[in-house]
Order: sequence, then C-alpha cells, then structure tokens
Amino acid sequence: LVLFPEGRLTRTTRMMKLFDGTGFLIHKTKAKVITCYLRNAVRVPAVRHTGWTQWFPKVSAHFSPLLTAPDLTHQPNAVARTRITRWLRDVMVHQHFQAEMDHGPRDILEAIAETARALPRKPVLEDVTQKPLTYRRLMVGTELLAGQFRRCLPQAARSPQGDPTRVGVLLPNVNGMPVTLMALWASGHTPAVLNFSTGPTILLQCSQLAGIRDIITSRTFLQKAKLDIAPLEAAGIRFHHLEDIRMGIGAVTKILTLIQHSLRCGMGLKVPRSGFDAAKTPAVILFTSGSEGIPKGVVLTHANLLANIRQMDAFLDISDEERFFNALPLFHSFGLTACTLLPLVRGLYTFLYPSPLHYRVIPGVVYD
Repeated sequence: LVLFPEGRLTRTTRMMKLFDGTGFLIHKTKAKVITCYLRNAVRVPAVRHTGWTQWFPKVSAHFSPLLTAPDLTHQPNAVARTRITRWLRDVMVHQHFQAEMDHGPRDILEAIAETARALPRKPVLEDVTQKPLTYRRLMVGTELLAGQFRRCLPQAARSPQGDPTRVGVLLPNVNGMPVTLMALWASGHTPAVLNFSTGPTILLQCSQLAGIRDIITSRTFLQKAKLDIAPLEAAGIRFHHLEDIRMGIGAVTKILTLIQHSLRCGMGLKVPRSGFDAAKTPAVILFTSGSEGIPKGVVLTHANLLANIRQMDAFLDISDEERFFNALPLFHSFGLTACTLLPLVRGLYTFLYPSPLHYRVIPGVVYD
C-alpha cells in the first residue's frame, strides 16, 4: 500500500507535477490504484499557497473505484512510466472535474454566489469607466435588477420542457452586462445574447428565431453604436433601457438590499426551479455567425456552462492571483464562458473591454 500525495503540497491551489516514479512503480508491481480527491482542502488555513483561505471550509473526500493501469508489459520502461503517469494524471483531473459536477453548485448563479460569500470585498469586475465592482456590489446589483425585471418583463411562464421565458440582451462589455445576465437568471428568464455587430436585419431574424418579445439594452449604447432598432420595434419587440430601469429603484430599497447582502452575501439569489432541475434549465442562447445563411441559435444549459468552466479549472493551472482581460463580447462563447463566467466562479478579477478590434489600444490597457 502506497499513499501518494502528488509529490508535494500544492503551491498554486491546482494539482502540482506528478512525478513519473509513481508510473514506474505501478508499471513494475501491476498494483491496482484508488485515487482520492479532497474537495475544498485548498481553502483550509494551513496551506502553502498564497491564495485565499477560510475558517472551517466544508472539506470532503471522494474515492475512485479500483482502477487498473494500461498494460504496457512489452513497452520500454521509460515509455511505460511516462504513459502510466500521464494516465494517472488524467484520472485525477477527471476525478476533480466529476466531483465538482456531482457535489458543487447546480447552476451558474449559485456557483457565483458561493464564491461571493467567501470573498465579499474582493473587486471582481471592472470596465472602461474604471469603477470596479466587488462581489458584494455585484450581488446587490443583481438582486435589485432582478426585482425590476420581475415587474417589467413577462412572468417566467415555463414550457412543458421547463424552458423559462427568453429575453434578448443587447449590451457591450461593461459591468452592467454580467449583472444583467445574473439578474435575468435570478428572475427566472433565459437571456439570449444578441450580436450587435450584425445589423438590424440579422438581429430581427435572431429574435424571431428565439421567440424574443423583449430586449434589455442601454440608450447610451444604442446611440454610441448607432444601432437602428426601428425594424425590431416595428415587429412588436419591446425594448427596456437599463437607464430607465435603474431610475425605478428607490434609495430605501438599495439600502435594505445592501444590509441584507452584508449579512448573507448572495445566499438569497438562486435560479427559480419550479420543480425542474436547475442544471438542465437553459442558461443562455448564443447565435452562430451566420456564415451559412441565417444564424443558428445554440441553447446552453447551466450544466453545459458549468461543465466547461470546471473542465478548464481542473485542467489549467489557474492560481487565485490571476487577472483576466476580456475584449471578446459576451455574445461570443469564449468571451462569455472562458473570459467572464470562469473568473466569476473562481473568484478572479476581470477587466471588460468593449471591442477586440482596438488592436493598437488593447496592449496598453492590458499593461495598465
């Protein structure tokens, strides 16, 4: 029996190098293998990494079934030890991912709220206005906006398949964009993120394809982007401007919500379930580029998005000190998942830049 702790304790919160002496030992002895993943063990105070910790985190041990390594009897020792070590690392990475899928939060909003409760004062979002949002302000803004959406948008009438009402989102990379997505989830709606660079004709086609009757946008953005929304309004689509929605939030409501979240940051926010599994609920609709004609709508569930986030988190060596710069719009699958939702779930700072086309400006902003 060999108890093997990877070679040394992690210094990055991620799995460290796997020494191939273990692969050589398995190759020579033909021993069976049981791996163990300690969920949240990286958050206990007695750690060697420089990331964040908390008192009394909920730590759980997850054991694999009995595993048999690939039979490489006729391979040279050097090849066999390398391949078995790689196999063992793949097993451990997959176990990390599967344990998080089985025992972690079931929807994106819950996953972000879980991190917000641990790091309420951490600045997590910033845009070109240079007004950073902490997790507490992010969750307060989400709850305030969700309350307004419940009043101004159609009530979430679910289909027999459990699909919430779809609402279009026409916004650039600003702090209000992730807040709008989170508020729509909290109010029981599915955001359909529209590509504002395609023009009114394609926007109308995408809206009709997704069955969108309401679109959240910004009057300032429409003016600066010079977007013509008259064809969509003529088709009966209602536009709701964030400037007007925010005017309806009273000072007393803001103070009470802030006090509430100071006591329990994000605990009251969740995706309405109504008897349906939140993980299987559609989380977002994205649209293809339309290179083959009319753009296609792609429905992604909360489980789809969380699976991608946890795959990246398990495989990549992402430390708690990383900072993300996102110039990809959130109607882009990579801009949404890898560059915005991943850092929000992991507790990492993200800077939102409005356009990937400013190739002369972006390097300087990244440096700053």
